[in-house]
Amino acid sequence: MQNGWWHPLLSSSVPHDVLVLTGESMWESDGVDQVRRVLRELGRRRVAELREYGADYLLDVEIVAPRYTGPEGLWIDEHHDWIAYASHQGTVAFGGVLSAGLVATWPDVDGWRWTGWQELGHR
Repeated sequence: MQNGWWHPLLSSSVPHDVLVLTGESMWESDGVDQVRRVLRELGRRRVAELREYGADYLLDVEIVAPRYTGPEGLWIDEHHDWIAYASHQGTVAFGGVLSAGLVATWPDVDGWRWTGWQELGHR
């Protein structure tokens, strides 16, 4: 994080332990199910959902859905060893043990990787 910003909003290259996927991965595939599965395998039961505006929630892992729905979203739990961030930039970024678990166990994860600003038409 730099000045309150995280990937993909930073112009630096994405570190190896951060996974940035397209936002569609959480809507058009089994991405949400994959996130929930990894969290269950880590023994996590509850997740805090913090939004840019509106209410914040403590959710059961079975209803967690790291998706951009208008306000940007951030998800974490009491262990503080992972993070998910859904951005208006059309991406969902994962860090920590959740990122590692998704990369290690989701067969289609590479097909959903964000390829950079060129994909969104930015320079």
